[in-house]
Amino acid sequence: MIITNEFVRRDASTTFSRAVYLMRLTVKNLSVCLLALSAFSCADDTDTPSVNERACSKLQTCNALMGVSYSGCVENIEQSLSQLTSAERTDTENAIEACLELNDCGNFLVCVE
Repeated sequence: MIITNEFVRRDASTTFSRAVYLMRLTVKNLSVCLLALSAFSCADDTDTPSVNERACSKLQTCNALMGVSYSGCVENIEQSLSQLTSAERTDTENAIEACLELNDCGNFLVCVE
């Protein structure tokens, strides 16, 4: 069989076209996967307890809710935080986060007073 230059060019062109097609298909699939992962990641973030919820959970663990239900505690903290400026709210939430790092209930309760 004699291979002509035209056959080689046509075969190279077809191979190149296939490679481009596969590359585009891969990019599309990758885009869909990344979109799905980011959506999954965002959905995951909504399941993360808020600082209010974690603080009330810790208060509940330390038997320090003082007659307030867990949900009432969360609402009270949210209501208090909503009255602060953005900067004050961030500072307060950061302070609560620091208190939540303390494992001992005694230290935690002193921290959040």
